[in-house]
Amino acid sequence: MCANKEERLSSYPSDLFTSYMKSWYEYVNAWNMMYAEFIRNTSKFTESWVDAFSNLWSGKYSDKIRVE
Repeated sequence: MCANKEERLSSYPSDLFTSYMKSWYEYVNAWNMMYAEFIRNTSKFTESWVDAFSNLWSGKYSDKIRVE
C-alpha cells in the first residue's frame, strides 16, 4: 500500500504541471484566435472604408451628390 501511495505522489507533480501547461495553452490559443479574428475584421472594415472614400474622391458618385 505504501508503494502505491508513493507512486501517486511521484506522478502528482507531473500531472499538475501537465494540467497547468494544458490550461495555459488553451488560454493562449483562445487569445490568439480572438486576435486573429480582430485583425481579419479590422482589415475588412478598413478595406470597405478605403473603397468608399476612394470612390467618393474619384468622382464615381458625383452624379448622385448635389452641391448647391
